[in-house]
Amino acid sequence: MTAHVEQLEGELARLAQELTAVRPGECALCYVQRMLTTFDCDGTSRWGRRWAVEVGAAASAGAEVSWAAGPSGHRDARSVPGCDCDLFWSRWEPVVEAPTGRPAWPDPELGCPESDAHGGVPGAAGAGLRCRIWQPRRDGA
Repeated sequence: MTAHVEQLEGELARLAQELTAVRPGECALCYVQRMLTTFDCDGTSRWGRRWAVEVGAAASAGAEVSWAAGPSGHRDARSVPGCDCDLFWSRWEPVVEAPTGRPAWPDPELGCPESDAHGGVPGAAGAGLRCRIWQPRRDGA
C-alpha cells in the first residue's frame, strides 16, 4: 500500500511540475497570465518569482519584480505589484490588434508568441520580460 501511495505522490509531483513549468522561450508576462488563468491568484507573486527562478534571474525580491515596474523601470508604490494579478490590473495589458480591435491575449494552447511552439528561441527557459503582445496600460493605472 505504501509503495502505491509513494508512486501516486511521485506522479502528482511530476504532473504539477509539468503543468507549471516555464515553457521554452516564454516571456514573464505570458507565463504569469497563463498560470493565473489556470490556477488563479493566491494573493502573492509566486508565479513571477517562479519565472525568475526558472530562467535564472536573481532571487532577491527587487530583482524578482523589477520587470513589473513598467516600461521606464521606475519603481514607486504603484509599480511594485502586491500579487501576480496586480501586474495586469496596474501595469500591463495586451496590445489591441488592428484588424479585429480585440486584445491580443496569448493563445491558450500555444502560449507566448516568443515560445518554441511559435518558433521562438529553442532551449531558452524564458524569452524575456515581455513579448510583443504586451504594452504598458494606457488608462494611467
